[in-house]
Amino acid sequence: EDEIIASWDSDIDKPVVSISCITYNHESYIEDALEGLLMQETSISFEILIHDDASTDKTTEIIKEYEECYPRLIKPVYQKENQFSKGVVVNSVNLRKAKGEYIAMCHGDDYWTDSNKLQKQLEMMVAHKVGISGHPVSEIDQEGNFLNRVTGYQVKEVTHLDSVALIRKKGNMLPFGSIMIDEKAKKDLVDHMPPVLFHTGVQLLGAIRNGLLILPDVMGVYRTGVPGSTTELMLKNSKQIAQITVRRVSSIKALRGLYSSDVSLELDRLLARQFVSSHSLKSSDYRDSVMKAILTGESFFRKIKLMFLIVMELLFYEKIKMLIKSIF
Repeated sequence: EDEIIASWDSDIDKPVVSISCITYNHESYIEDALEGLLMQETSISFEILIHDDASTDKTTEIIKEYEECYPRLIKPVYQKENQFSKGVVVNSVNLRKAKGEYIAMCHGDDYWTDSNKLQKQLEMMVAHKVGISGHPVSEIDQEGNFLNRVTGYQVKEVTHLDSVALIRKKGNMLPFGSIMIDEKAKKDLVDHMPPVLFHTGVQLLGAIRNGLLILPDVMGVYRTGVPGSTTELMLKNSKQIAQITVRRVSSIKALRGLYSSDVSLELDRLLARQFVSSHSLKSSDYRDSVMKAILTGESFFRKIKLMFLIVMELLFYEKIKMLIKSIF
């Protein structure tokens, strides 16, 4: 611990960066996550906030062992009841505790691989004056085997994109474990999540003021197929997929009220794509529930506009399917 702090040129009690780690039943992975956080070589002070959402395996014990070794750095919250299952946005617990001007995010089943990640990302965010940044990460399986693929939007050099580029990518360009936000974006997340939801909501809220920044470096790892992961818990069957899509529609509508009118058409297109994504669901009842969510509360003219966008997106979707069939 002393060795880490010795390189800092800022006060330990006033961290520049708060690292927010969310974990639940990650006993096989949490050590990798913590080691990736602790290996950061930087001149800036940081704190490590860990939210353990009432793990039932040995995750809590492992965190406590690290807390004993790094008492000034590691600041956990040990929940007695699982908050995610109650509908709590668990990220907000750490965000409210965070003292840093910047927040770096990760999950307990992923980890960072670059010891200069924090330093590089912070310097670039300050230089470009953005509220959110990220980078690609490698994918591995449950056993830690690399899958020879990278997830996240890839660039050849540090790239500053506007929010429209993010919306056109369905609000998903930055792997969760790559994200760093500034204090203004943190306030937006605390104030507006909910009704804004999900990993896409984090990105879209962060990009409201000045877009987003993407670094080219692959500086972390995303672990796929983890039992009990957020993705697995939310997307088990068609009914849950439909329910999540309806919630995503509500989230996009909430974002539409926060963004300027300049991007309202792009957000309406994103709404239309939610119906297209539900089009593959077997039950018409599930598809109808998504359509109802998109149209409810809209003016007559906006309903017409949304219906038109849905038709256009569906036509494009069918053309892509036909093209794929012709190739294969």
